[in-house]
Amino acid sequence: MPMEVRFPGGVAVEAIHAGMTIRTDQPVAAGGAGSAPSPFDLFLVSLSTCAGFYATQYMKARSLQA
Repeated sequence: MPMEVRFPGGVAVEAIHAGMTIRTDQPVAAGGAGSAPSPFDLFLVSLSTCAGFYATQYMKARSLQA
């Protein structure tokens, strides 16, 4: 599925994928407006939620409790 990347201004970047817009910005101290997560913070969050999803599915499939 194609992805579109936009630069709405400042150091903000948006990626449009599967009908959803993912927005990033830099903290004020790094020259941004602090209006969205930084790309690196979003990367860490995506890794964490991906691991959490698969861990949950693994536990469900084996009837394990958290």
